[in-house]
Amino acid sequence: MIHLRDSEVGMTKNQTPVSNQVVLTIHPEKVFRWLFMAVSLLIVMSAISIPFLLREDSLSEPVKALMKGINMDKEDSIPTWFNVTILAVNMLLLGVTYFVSRTRADGLTRGWLSLTAIFAFLSLDEMVRIHERVGEVIHDKWQPGGAFGFAWVIPGSIAVVILGFAFLGFLRSLPPRTMWLILLAGAIYVGGAIGVEMIEAYVLDRTQSVGWFQTIVLLEEGMEMWGQALLCYTLLDYLGRQGATLKPQPAPGAG
Repeated sequence: MIHLRDSEVGMTKNQTPVSNQVVLTIHPEKVFRWLFMAVSLLIVMSAISIPFLLREDSLSEPVKALMKGINMDKEDSIPTWFNVTILAVNMLLLGVTYFVSRTRADGLTRGWLSLTAIFAFLSLDEMVRIHERVGEVIHDKWQPGGAFGFAWVIPGSIAVVILGFAFLGFLRSLPPRTMWLILLAGAIYVGGAIGVEMIEAYVLDRTQSVGWFQTIVLLEEGMEMWGQALLCYTLLDYLGRQGATLKPQPAPGAG
């Protein structure tokens, strides 16, 4: 567990020390449980929106806006906001882990810093959809179809393989528990982001069924979010096992 501490000692009228210490304790297991339930709720909400959006022309504007706001396939929606947020939280946790690693000079600094940069990009990409724009350029030039209809998965898959080999040494240097949890979280996330997205493209290309496509999107986005939830747990667990404590300090001379 991680303790976030901000403490100060005051004095009573009789000059008796009084501790005003406030300790916030974060339990990784509880965080994961809440994130898992939040993701599950988002999936259910998005599933409810699908039959409505399949006949959105008959919906009133308020209902249409509500259904789009809870649908996982829409950019301006609660699920998208949640995905961006959890990616940003993991980026911050990776940054904290980097500083802990640098302080301890444990030889893992470069790996944590690289992961922090990668997650900064992923969080940004989730907002501005860089991968989709890259996919459009590839699709316009080579016209891939079937499972590669969303053409960004081609460079995305190549990037995953390259990064996988690049991080092998780093992963082997981690405690076995942390290594396997990171690998599992990554497999769930990539399996959803690339693997299930390829299934979506194939189904849409072969059947033109928007209903089936929207249903598979639930699996894709759910796996992405569950993978991120597991990574959040893993990082909190790792920091706790390293004995990390975050203690905000006032600036020198501050009252």
